Amino acid sequence: MSFNDIEALVNETFRITNEDLSSQGEIDSLFKFDDPSVIVAPQNKPGLFFNVDKKSRVFIIRCLETDNLARDYGQILNNPENYPSLKIDLEKDIHSQLLHFECKNLQIAKSIKENISHKRFPLEEENLFNVSDHSDHWWVDVGDSEMTISFKLRSNNQKSFKIGALGDAKELGIKLKKLYGYFKLLFPISEYSLSDSQFKISTSEPNNPIFEDLKNIFISGDTHRGFWNYLSDLELRSKNELYVNDLKEANSLLLDLASNRRFWKLVDAKI
Repeated sequence: MSFNDIEALVNETFRITNEDLSSQGEIDSLFKFDDPSVIVAPQNKPGLFFNVDKKSRVFIIRCLETDNLARDYGQILNNPENYPSLKIDLEKDIHSQLLHFECKNLQIAKSIKENISHKRFPLEEENLFNVSDHSDHWWVDVGDSEMTISFKLRSNNQKSFKIGALGDAKELGIKLKKLYGYFKLLFPISEYSLSDSQFKISTSEPNNPIFEDLKNIFISGDTHRGFWNYLSDLELRSKNELYVNDLKEANSLLLDLASNRRFWKLVDAKI
């Protein structure tokens, strides 16, 4: 059975209303703290330690993945010289250099590190490349019922904005070619197009809550908690179906993209 064949099943068994998502969003908003003067120690979770090594025209993100951030945090602070991959300047405040990012699992941390390791990112990329050059960074442009991801520099639409180097564009393109049916399960699709330079998707149902969360994955990396519960339940209810492995891979891809976007928000705050 294909993704297209089970659209009716999904419509019957899963529904997330706008009210549900709005209510959860109000709760989540109470627990967001943005005071940069507060140093938050990491928890017992997998993730990345990283240091943004800023040069005159470029920056390099030095990373170290770990399966337990809390365990390694004190060790690095006390002996930063033992972690040369982070390239911490001992003459400067160590706390301000030693940043961390929590991940759902170690594989996501490794994926982020692999995506950015040994790369020099220009500080003013827009002034160095033209539209025909390939850029590591992606750009997003969103409307009420549509979204365009550009894999090179921004399009002519000045409302688009840079979201970071979220992955290999060619690799993502190969995966997206197979996911039309998957997205059709989640919301009605009116356009689904893909090229080497961009991906465009739109829905015929403006303000659809699932499509809104898909946009938020690229805008901020943050979605309503109900969105991930929805995808998890979809996997659980489909565990005996032939397409369940494809479904898991698609859900994992969205989680990976959301994690990468949240990571780049932290990077952007340091450059």
